[in-house]
Amino acid sequence: YMLNSASVIEIKIGQGAKPGEGGHLPGKKVSPKVAAARNAVPGVDHVGPAPHGGTEHRRLVATAAGHVLVTLTLADRRVGRPGIRVDGPADAVAPATALAHRWVGSDTDPEAVVSALGQDPVLGPLVRARPWLRVPGTPAPFETAVGVVLGQHVSVAAGRAFAGRLVAAHGTRPAGWPDVLPTDRS
Repeated sequence: YMLNSASVIEIKIGQGAKPGEGGHLPGKKVSPKVAAARNAVPGVDHVGPAPHGGTEHRRLVATAAGHVLVTLTLADRRVGRPGIRVDGPADAVAPATALAHRWVGSDTDPEAVVSALGQDPVLGPLVRARPWLRVPGTPAPFETAVGVVLGQHVSVAAGRAFAGRLVAAHGTRPAGWPDVLPTDRS
């Protein structure tokens, strides 16, 4: 029953996690799809296949003008500029779009990155090959801080479960939207 009701299953086989790495997959083996699924909070983040390939990450974002649904589309098997779609009140779209760009790092010009790091003997070939590769940010700094506290000294799965319980107990659910984590304003 549990496998049939799961939205994401993570299986570590063979050369995955190694002793001394805290049971985590090495960074080079964590694709954007794996990272999104491993850090998805139940009831907040919805990660699954995109309609035209790749991975889609959907979540509700609170803005001063109301709640907005942000959908990020990550390309499959390559690192390219993520697609961003924002659905919500018209006056909330611009701030939510700017937030989404900061979240995935698409507000940084890849040419500037390649120009600054392209001549480095170690980083140069890497940034030229994958200029859109970014360290993901966060859509909600307070939520990230709460997640860090909840996830201390436990596995990623346990941290996600604790965050999911927090959402179930204290999250807000605007009509027709998924749950959201409490913010520093709530």
